[in-house]
Amino acid sequence: MSDKLKSLSDAIRLGATFRPQCRGTTSRRLIDSQIGTCALGAAMEAVFGFNEVASSPNGTLQQLAKRFPNEEAWFDIIVTWNDGSEYLTREQIADRLDERMGRK
Repeated sequence: MSDKLKSLSDAIRLGATFRPQCRGTTSRRLIDSQIGTCALGAAMEAVFGFNEVASSPNGTLQQLAKRFPNEEAWFDIIVTWNDGSEYLTREQIADRLDERMGRK
């Protein structure tokens, strides 16, 4: 499935369907005991899968950067969009990334 993902925004959108959003870390156990992922955590889960024992996505940000090298420069801003004052949803982050990359 991950080989069909053409962009980081596609990976974020797909990963966002797996579990709720969290902020401040790539994955976190939420109040209701569900595990959530941030935008980059969602992308890592979509591309590399999820380790239920460790409660975190497989893979690393470095591996994600190798998978989407043209979008690595956006990682810091994606964290800001996820965790900063805007608190965008992962879907909004994916849309904004597409806009900034000229895909929409």
